[in-house]
This record gives sequence, C-alpha cells and structure tokens, in this order.
Amino acid sequence: MLNDRENLLSALREKPLKVYEAMKRANVVNEEVCQSLLLKMRDEGLVKFEFTKGDGSSDDPRIAAREAT
Repeated sequence: MLNDRENLLSALREKPLKVYEAMKRANVVNEEVCQSLLLKMRDEGLVKFEFTKGDGSSDDPRIAAREAT
C-alpha cells in the first residue's frame, strides 16, 4: 500500500490526472483501492481534487487529482 501511495504522488507531480489515469500511471490494480487511497491522501492534505466539466460527450463532471502544494 505504501508503494501505491508513493506511485500516486509521483504520478500527480507532473499534472492533474483523472482518477482512472492516475490509477493506470501509478500501476494501482484495484480502482476502489485507488479511490480510497486518494481520499485518505486528500484528508491528509497531500492531494487536492479539481472538478471539471465533461468533454462534451457527457454531462458528467470529471474529477482530477493533483499534488497539494
């Protein structure tokens, strides 16, 4: 789990990523584990979430995470 945490932080240092993209880039296998870990990291102040509009093909908002500065 510690490696997942470090991998997520490393992936988010470059730019904000959608949760699924962060999961793939950090090589976290389980989406639920990734989301739970990101929420814990947000509570600790390590990451922030940004809410953006969809890409036009859907009205669903997108959630991107980035490293807190």
